Amino acid sequence: MKIIEFDQIDSTGEYCKRNYAGRPFTVTAQVQTSGCATERKNPAERGGLYLSFVRHPHKQEATDAFIITANACTAVCRTLESYGLNPVIRWRSDILVNGKKICGVLVENTFSGSFVSRSIISIELNINNKLPEDFLSVATTLKAQTGTDIAVDEFRNKLLENIDKRLPLRIIKVISTGSARLLRLRRLRVNTLQPQSMWMPTANLFAYLRAVLKK
Repeated sequence: MKIIEFDQIDSTGEYCKRNYAGRPFTVTAQVQTSGCATERKNPAERGGLYLSFVRHPHKQEATDAFIITANACTAVCRTLESYGLNPVIRWRSDILVNGKKICGVLVENTFSGSFVSRSIISIELNINNKLPEDFLSVATTLKAQTGTDIAVDEFRNKLLENIDKRLPLRIIKVISTGSARLLRLRRLRVNTLQPQSMWMPTANLFAYLRAVLKK
């Protein structure tokens, strides 16, 4: 897989859109001046992981496009777990450690008929970067959680390996129950009255990944 590296870029995801030529590739940057973190007003600082990649999901039905997001979030969590952390997914696109956000995931799909023809997955993860003071109560970094500097390239390579392992995805089932959504995973059952804030313990996402979401 081709990896394109930048010192600074406006957005790795936007670069993928501008330069897509039919083949999968990955883009990373040391600094990103815009991106998928909607709450951020300043450029993403050096020391974080800012990454986007293009994939062509194999026969992925548009109605199950949720699987692509679940896959990306699961890959991030599996990578974080290799550093001794216990991350959780706050659905739809945040990864938290000890109640604080460490990563954001954005998936942008292109459709052809009833199938997903292309996905651009963007990931912003706090590794060694310094967070603004007003973010410290709600966000964290890998360095803060482990107590040591982490090589960004090392983390990136582990993450890409886990992303490739998780594609294609298998089965997870989400069932509508009125105003709540019920998540059934092997021996786990999670209920929430706030569909946009569903929590998914990551250990239960690895075996069966497929979604049916209904409001």
